Amino acid sequence: MFPNKVQELELSNETFEKISGMVSQQCGIHLPETKMGLVKARLGKRVSLLHLKSFDEYLHYIETDNSGTEMVYMLNAISTNVTSFFRDPAHFEFLSKTAFREYQHRFLNQSNQLRIWSAGCSTGEEAYSLAITVADSFTAYKAWDIKILGSDISTYALNQAKAGLYHQDTLKSLDPETVENHFEKDGENMFRLKANIKHLVYFARINFMHSWRIKGPFDIIFCRNVMIYFTPRIREELVKRFWDILAPDGWLILGTAESLQTIPNPFTFIQNNIYRKTL
Repeated sequence: MFPNKVQELELSNETFEKISGMVSQQCGIHLPETKMGLVKARLGKRVSLLHLKSFDEYLHYIETDNSGTEMVYMLNAISTNVTSFFRDPAHFEFLSKTAFREYQHRFLNQSNQLRIWSAGCSTGEEAYSLAITVADSFTAYKAWDIKILGSDISTYALNQAKAGLYHQDTLKSLDPETVENHFEKDGENMFRLKANIKHLVYFARINFMHSWRIKGPFDIIFCRNVMIYFTPRIREELVKRFWDILAPDGWLILGTAESLQTIPNPFTFIQNNIYRKTL
């Protein structure tokens, strides 16, 4: 009989190491032994859904799936999608009061183009928070050429992000004026981003371990609470790639628990979690 409960599935140390190695190779996420329970719970649901008998059968299923579809589902399950609107508000305040003011002053006599990347955007709250900050900070922002890229490895998270539809509980931390200005009701207990905000943002699946089929340069990169899941070597490589795709004087903003202090890098430290590409 096939197990109908995740609890009935056993995950051996050997199989966990194989799964951990596969995940690391595919997307760079490091899964230490302390994550064994998480892997068992999340992937156990896939094992049961596919009517497989064990995690070893699941590994074989992935390895023989020439379409690569199940690999995507596995990475969806492993990815952690914890986010909220205006998480770490000091970063958005920095954009509004410092970076965006500088760009507006500089672009008066140069270019009105601005490119921002929310790298690891999860279900979209960060990317849309950036769009709202743009709308609230820029004078006549519609006359500007502003685009915000939201990327993630999880197709599940990206589908939610693209919809731009959120439960009212997700908006509890926002002040009523922000909700009124940038959201509209869409059914019972649901709110959708207004069209002018959604128009600023586009989403794409990007795996940090693969080539990035995106055009730079970007003026600002938000990559917050992402590198904590990577090994030091992958973090160093990722920081180098961010440097390469950032415009001169561009900004790199990391999560509050992240720092470049232990990573060899050419960035200039500005303040906690905020770095600049100064040449």
